[in-house]
Amino acid sequence: MVGDDGFVHHRIATALAAARDAAGPVARAYIDKHLPTHAAAAGRLDEFLDDATVDRADAARLVRAIAASPHLAGRARERAEAILGLSALPASVSERRAAIRTLDAGHDRADSSDGAWDPLLALRLPPDASTVLNGHDDWVWSVAAGSLNGRPHLVTTSEDGTAVVWDALAHNVSARYTGHDGVVSAAVFTELDGRRLVLSAGFDRTAHLWDPRTGATERVYRGHDRGLWSVDMGRLAGRPVVVTGAADNTVRLFDARTTGELATLRGHEDWVWCAVLAEVDGRSVVASGSDDQTVRVVDVLTGDLIAVLKGHRAGVSALAFCRAGGRQILATAAFDGTIRLWRTDTWGEKAVLRGHTDWVRALTVIHRPEGDLLVSGSDDGTVMSWDPVAGLPVRRYRGHDSCVTGVAVVDLDGRPTVVSAGFDQTVRTWRGEPDQATPLIDPPDTTAIALIADADPVVYAATGHDLLVRSCAGGPPTVLTGHTEPVLALATGAHSPSLVVSAGADATVRVWDHRAGVATMTLAADDTIATCVAVGRRDTRVAAGGFGGGLRVWDLHSGLPVATVARHTDWIASAAVDPVDGLCVSGGYDGGLWLWDEHGEAIAELDGHTDAVSGLSLPVDGPLVSCGFDGLICLWDIASRRRMDTSESHDGRVTSVAAERRGDRLTVVSGGADGRVVVWDVASGDRVTVPLPKAVQSVAIRGDVIAAGTVEGGVFVARVARLAAGESP
Repeated sequence: MVGDDGFVHHRIATALAAARDAAGPVARAYIDKHLPTHAAAAGRLDEFLDDATVDRADAARLVRAIAASPHLAGRARERAEAILGLSALPASVSERRAAIRTLDAGHDRADSSDGAWDPLLALRLPPDASTVLNGHDDWVWSVAAGSLNGRPHLVTTSEDGTAVVWDALAHNVSARYTGHDGVVSAAVFTELDGRRLVLSAGFDRTAHLWDPRTGATERVYRGHDRGLWSVDMGRLAGRPVVVTGAADNTVRLFDARTTGELATLRGHEDWVWCAVLAEVDGRSVVASGSDDQTVRVVDVLTGDLIAVLKGHRAGVSALAFCRAGGRQILATAAFDGTIRLWRTDTWGEKAVLRGHTDWVRALTVIHRPEGDLLVSGSDDGTVMSWDPVAGLPVRRYRGHDSCVTGVAVVDLDGRPTVVSAGFDQTVRTWRGEPDQATPLIDPPDTTAIALIADADPVVYAATGHDLLVRSCAGGPPTVLTGHTEPVLALATGAHSPSLVVSAGADATVRVWDHRAGVATMTLAADDTIATCVAVGRRDTRVAAGGFGGGLRVWDLHSGLPVATVARHTDWIASAAVDPVDGLCVSGGYDGGLWLWDEHGEAIAELDGHTDAVSGLSLPVDGPLVSCGFDGLICLWDIASRRRMDTSESHDGRVTSVAAERRGDRLTVVSGGADGRVVVWDVASGDRVTVPLPKAVQSVAIRGDVIAAGTVEGGVFVARVARLAAGESP
């Protein structure tokens, strides 16, 4: 074991390995990615270089971990030499890694690994993040906000051993602190004797007070036996004190001026993740949260234990005092995925806030005259704001590629702006007021994709409220605005090359002229969130369905509705309109698949799917193609109402499908929650699989070009070479 850092990393690696088999998909992805790094940092990679690690680990990180572990011997050394001897990444993951590198780098062009498909465009578009700051080389552990020289600033800490000070308006690094010997886990802005400073904590068992303008160390606080996880500064009987929590199971208080230790608070039986000093009913108290699943509240002046709060079913990772309904409360976050609110007069549990789907690691408060809001960050990759009075979530922000480990609120242009940091090595500021609720639907980042067959393929991507338009030939993107809520669906005309139609959570359908770049018509979707849209009947009809379970059809010449159908018992998930005769098709979350004539009269229900019908496509001369959460892709003969063929190309839910006929050749493209796009030549039965790093939400095809939109803002366009050559894929 290598020092205190080694102890911490070995403990983390052991915990990750033990949790690997029972972990959910988000946690498993995290474990597969980071287990080798922790094991190598502990000097114990040989203990963890088993089949599961080799087969499932992030290949690039595994290679780096092996290169940093010269002590390997025996079977572990043989495995390492075999992996390092490869000229490329392991074959089982080469295509996927090529796609990930392309997306992460945001490169416009890249080469595929086998020539079956050639990437034309790869983007990642976090829809809510107004700014993404990149300044760390490893995980970012925390973020805090403050003011320097009258300007808003941020300070972040990282696994890379640095703390970085950012100008929040200029979005640049103003100082970098390298005084810690190892990981820097936490930092806050503070003031001592009229000077604005930063207080940071690290795995080197120390807290440092330093000048954020020069990066010069002012004071060092020592006393802990293990690495520190939290640091705070407050006042105790008029004296400025530093409060720290550490992996030695203790909370310690230091005189901020002299650095002398004032008190050691014991009682926790495991790591202390967080500790804050506050005034509660006239008493100076320290509240601390631990991996022992408890929160301890201690009167610092008397040493009396006021309360031990029990309720969380996993380690308590963060806490904050706030006001709700005119009362002071304590909010605590934990690895059980919940936030709990506690009264400070009785220390009884007031409420449990649920909404995150993985560990909650970070918590902060937005102080407002009308009542405070809470902001949390989670391993599910999201940031959420909460109303502690109602006990309900207000807004969710998505965009991080991994765990969110820190949250803060900074005042930008007179408004509170949420900031977050995470294991994806980024710091993000977020659009959207934290007290303004988002729609009931929580849309993925790239919710819809469409292709226009211009001289060069042009992709339309729905991300948040906007449409991003980008030519695969290069050049700057165009952003089309108009929707006031997230855009959830896109469709293009089969006969009019410049026709694009969008539908959104603002209950509108908008018709766009691609060449002019403007909306030419706005249609009201009957006051319901529109989740799907389709164009047909020689591009004179538009159909849209949504939350209400009904499908509305408009005439594009007059802009008037011509039919409304309602047979589904749940949301309508997908729609299609025959390119020639106006026949309509709707697929619902109830598993229903219905055919309608152009007047809205039911023709037939097609029986084949056992779960939500998530995608529909009806190319010229048919057949109808459907896909569903049951994992099936079905081909239907409209005239006979018979199912012609069925494919199971994905592992789990199929989320989107698009089909195109050229002559007698039918090509079907599908996307799934398994992160794959499958191009299926129906006549031959051959398939080309394009692996992507995130679940696919939408697909499109035009000629030999396919496009896909993924969760967390991925946009991917590729040319399938064998389609261009007129061969079977």
